[in-house]
Amino acid sequence: KQNYTMQSGSGDERKQPSEPKQLCVVASDLDGTLLNSKHAVSEDNIAAMRRAANDVKAQVMLISGRMLACMLPYEAALGLSMPIVCFNGAMAVGPCEADDASAMDALEQLKARPMWYHAPVPKE
Repeated sequence: KQNYTMQSGSGDERKQPSEPKQLCVVASDLDGTLLNSKHAVSEDNIAAMRRAANDVKAQVMLISGRMLACMLPYEAALGLSMPIVCFNGAMAVGPCEADDASAMDALEQLKARPMWYHAPVPKE
């Protein structure tokens, strides 16, 4: 895909290629987006997410209606520690700050991540 800017001068407008802008964030849903029909992350998607994180230096993150515990295996499959937005946006946590996050259970993971946002349903 080529980015374009419009140049105008004496009524003559031409499309000129512009420098591509730095990509900052790559956010992906799981179901129906990142996951295949077997509910797994394909090798192509793993490579693309890692390329975004490592080559492009984008902040890669997962977003889903799922619970945090249900998203952790996919984060591990990608081999990245990343921000996660879960519970249909009711919780957002930062990357895990522990060295060996893959060995941690969901509660330990939650304690090792900075809480960015949490809006639980109020008790009635």
